[in-house]
Amino acid sequence: MRIRTKTLAIVGTMVMTLVTVLTAASYLLVTGRFARLEIDEVETQVLRVHNELNDTIATLEAIAADWAPWDNTCRFIQDLNESYVEENLVDATFTNLRLNFMLFFNNNAELAYSRFFELNPDLPPLDPEAILAEIGRYPALLRHTAAKSRVSGVLVARGFPFLVTAHPIVTSKFELPIRGTLLLGRALDSEEIKRIAAVTKSNLAIHRIAHPQLKVPAATVLSALSETGKIRAEPISAQLIGGYGTISDLNGDPALIIEITRDRNVYQYGLATWRQNAVTMFASSLFFFLLIVLLLDRSILNRLRDMALRVNALASSVDASGRLEIRNFDEIGQLAQSINTMLESLHRYHSMQIASEKRYRQFFEEDITGDFLMSLDGRIIECNQAFARIFGYASAEEVKSADKERFYPSKPNGKQLLRGLLREGRTEGIELELTHRSGRPIYCIGNLVGHLDDSGALKEIGGYLFDDTKRVLLEKDLRQAQKMESIGTLAGGIAHDFNNILSGIMGYTEIALSEIPAAAPAAGRLQRVIKAAHRAKELVHQILTFSRQDESNSRPLQLVPVVEEAVKLMRAGLPSTIAIRVRAQAQVTIMADPVQIHQVIMNLCTNAGQAMKKKGGILTVIVEETTLDESFTDRYIGVAPGHFARISVADTGEGIAPEIMDRIFDPFFTTKGKTEGTGLGLSVVHGIVTRLNGAITVTSSAGGSRFDVYLPCSGQPCETKTPESQPIPRGKESIVLIDDEDFQVEIGTQMLMMLGYRVVGFTDSIKALEYISAHADQVDLVITDMTMPKLTGIDLTRRLLDQKPLLPIILCTGYSEAVSAETASSTGVRGFIMKPIVVKDLAGKVREVLDAGTR
Repeated sequence: MRIRTKTLAIVGTMVMTLVTVLTAASYLLVTGRFARLEIDEVETQVLRVHNELNDTIATLEAIAADWAPWDNTCRFIQDLNESYVEENLVDATFTNLRLNFMLFFNNNAELAYSRFFELNPDLPPLDPEAILAEIGRYPALLRHTAAKSRVSGVLVARGFPFLVTAHPIVTSKFELPIRGTLLLGRALDSEEIKRIAAVTKSNLAIHRIAHPQLKVPAATVLSALSETGKIRAEPISAQLIGGYGTISDLNGDPALIIEITRDRNVYQYGLATWRQNAVTMFASSLFFFLLIVLLLDRSILNRLRDMALRVNALASSVDASGRLEIRNFDEIGQLAQSINTMLESLHRYHSMQIASEKRYRQFFEEDITGDFLMSLDGRIIECNQAFARIFGYASAEEVKSADKERFYPSKPNGKQLLRGLLREGRTEGIELELTHRSGRPIYCIGNLVGHLDDSGALKEIGGYLFDDTKRVLLEKDLRQAQKMESIGTLAGGIAHDFNNILSGIMGYTEIALSEIPAAAPAAGRLQRVIKAAHRAKELVHQILTFSRQDESNSRPLQLVPVVEEAVKLMRAGLPSTIAIRVRAQAQVTIMADPVQIHQVIMNLCTNAGQAMKKKGGILTVIVEETTLDESFTDRYIGVAPGHFARISVADTGEGIAPEIMDRIFDPFFTTKGKTEGTGLGLSVVHGIVTRLNGAITVTSSAGGSRFDVYLPCSGQPCETKTPESQPIPRGKESIVLIDDEDFQVEIGTQMLMMLGYRVVGFTDSIKALEYISAHADQVDLVITDMTMPKLTGIDLTRRLLDQKPLLPIILCTGYSEAVSAETASSTGVRGFIMKPIVVKDLAGKVREVLDAGTR
């Protein structure tokens, strides 16, 4: 806003404020006094109405005081003689006394005689039953203890008001006892109201308090009356004022509202006087305002305006040598001289600032670390391009407009960091966990410096960050791999002995089954033993899988059918409160073993089902193709950028607690009860995915969890043939079986003999070598254990093949770390079989090796 405009505004505001204050003060003074005068007059009229009503009630009391203490009335209440009625209770009595009813009650409060009279036939007729019923609500009317007692007031029967008075019936000398009660009533109808209005010279209306029909809101009147008492005057409009009062019933509760309205002539006269004064005052103020403005404009404002135009011209000019013209040396001339001096200083400072800014900007933008300046609430004030790249933004401007919570560290706690900056002033080499634009965590190392204001309070935070995410994630993967390797080494050692034990259980059970009828009771029990042994075998397989010691049969695989099959199997094991949704792309091919993919889906879905078993929910499985770049794959060992199949398993359960998120892939870690899980499910999944050069991520919140499995896509064609079911193959060849365990030799011998083969068993590898050397032409196949004293399976194989190079040999082991299929094949082994051995697997492998040797 220009100074001229400001000056005009200030002067105008001052004049207008003065005029407004004076006008408002005169308005309040004039109208307030006239309004107070009107209110006093109206309240006086309301008071007159109250007094007239009281006078009317007093008149009724005088009439009752004449009739009730009368000997004739005493005799009448006792014998109800007709002469009393004919002489006294005639129409003329009611007309002269303006009574609407006379009621005679005995001492038992029973109505002895009543007479109701219509004073005005044009008005609605009286309702005797309603009147008597309403009288019954006030027992005090009919109970008197003194000869001169009385009860008077207002009674409202079915919305119609009456003025009533009740006196005890006694003798003319007021002698006791009391014979009964005389009750007189006069209707407070429109005629009576007109009479009172005429007496008080007011525009009167009386309303029921339950259903008032007032000219102002009834709630306002009732509230005002409750605060101020029985009388209140309220302006209805600028032309009309109302006065209000209440009339209490016999219990003292408000029953009727008095309303008096009248024109506001006095107030209007005062208002007109004020308007004339206000117009005169405004006209005078306008004249003085214009005079003041003219004087200021000519003496000061024009000169300031010319100076401002010249300064603007110098500001927009590229010529920094321009200066202001000084015509005189008053205050404005001195201001011009000061401006010229300031222009000289600015010119020198600006030149130095441009050079400094250029050097700083070049250093800031070219720095490879993420330099930044941020507010205390996490909003980025300034940053360089490196900082933007760390968080996944294309430019610093995008960073400034991003969600500020992204740049506030979650680890360490932000409040602790602020306290440290306040205490030390700076922190060096601090490790921070922040959030990437994509939502993933990023880990940075940096130095932070607190900028303080003049009072010593922390104002801003500056510093630089170095993206250390790749190192942190690789260290995590390395620690996980080392952990898996350590447990895998232990698991492998256990697996050998455990598989030997399982071989005995499963072998003897199968032999026993073959020796008894299928319908025998023991056959079912033996089948359950085999089933339990198979479960134990699967457990060992899981241990070897997560420790990456189990061999897999990877081949090009259509992922979607395997996932759909696994989900279909899961359906039967999940409660009906869990809904399953599957969304999949048709052509997603990977290189994997379908059994392992089956394990991945089953384990992830089982965990999701466990998370929703209490309240139910939705299990969502999504298969889709995606592309991962280095920003993602660099965080995982063995994962290369390219096309990946993504399997997403999401639930709507309780979510995973943050404090256990880092442990969910640890072997044997579980949050379930002792009988609900082994803690191997996610470990197996992690082992399989890592083995397939893939990655797995997990996100969780209070509304559920989501696991994303990334597996590399394969361009090789898939095999579509379906294997046909084959009978167990048999034979008659001669086989030598070698194992250092007696029961293993016994079981294997009996299995092979059941299949028709001739078998010689040995528990000593040296003796077996001597036998085969002596009977080389009679031996068609050798089956040897891998781990044996004296000679291992590999050592025995080498010696045998030195003597008879074409001798078929099958190597058997309890776990695959001892030797892989490839290693065994390189030494001349024709077949490789894992313990525990079942008849079907043994028969197939033996027949496969023997048939291969004859081709």
